[in-house]
Amino acid sequence: MKYFILYHSPDHKEIGSAFPQAKSLYSKHFVYAPLSPYQKKKVPNEFRFPEYKLEGKAKLTDLLSSSTLGLPINVLVSPKFLKILENFTSPGFQTLEAKVLDKKGNTLPYQIIHQYQQMNHYVDYSKTILELTTYDFTVSPPASTKKEFQAKNFAELEATIQSAKGSFCVKNFHLREEIIQFDHFALIFPNVWIVNNKLAEALKASNITGICLIPLHPGENFCKESLPKKALASKHILNNE
Repeated sequence: MKYFILYHSPDHKEIGSAFPQAKSLYSKHFVYAPLSPYQKKKVPNEFRFPEYKLEGKAKLTDLLSSSTLGLPINVLVSPKFLKILENFTSPGFQTLEAKVLDKKGNTLPYQIIHQYQQMNHYVDYSKTILELTTYDFTVSPPASTKKEFQAKNFAELEATIQSAKGSFCVKNFHLREEIIQFDHFALIFPNVWIVNNKLAEALKASNITGICLIPLHPGENFCKESLPKKALASKHILNNE
């Protein structure tokens, strides 16, 4: 089975020149509450989302980038996009009504997908190599030191990230493909939304806009190249095929 990282399209002809595409609107009576406490659980019914409005230089797409929602845990999608996802298998996710205004102030029926059940045990930690970068600010310019390490499981990785001082990235990424049961799923580290080739083909066949499908290879390096750079590289490869 082939796998892809589902990410925002980098194509300005498709998404416009504004990123993020949708800005959050807050009234004076709106009380902002962060989404971070609900990364691994459902958002309560009383939680209030702001309204979202398409930026002047942005174009409307089925996947919209937002200033307050972060892919892959929370994404802003069209009914067309959601309908396709519902035809494929996935871990638990929650759909929440969202109010998106177009440039004329018309309300568009978008929804927020909250992927509260991440499949972090799908990562093959026996092969995956991570990199910790620490910094010495006592010298000028500041010096950095890189160190590779491995975690036995996600719990150990999460504890290491919370306790260590420095920045982390995944240098050599591997999935346990033999245990994957779902067509799409989210991971926390690396912070990606992964889809298989069946769903990828369905999204392309339905001309879902605003997305980029980045081929995921065994040993993928997220330290050398960020997701936006991977998306750009993937776009250039597709354009040349």
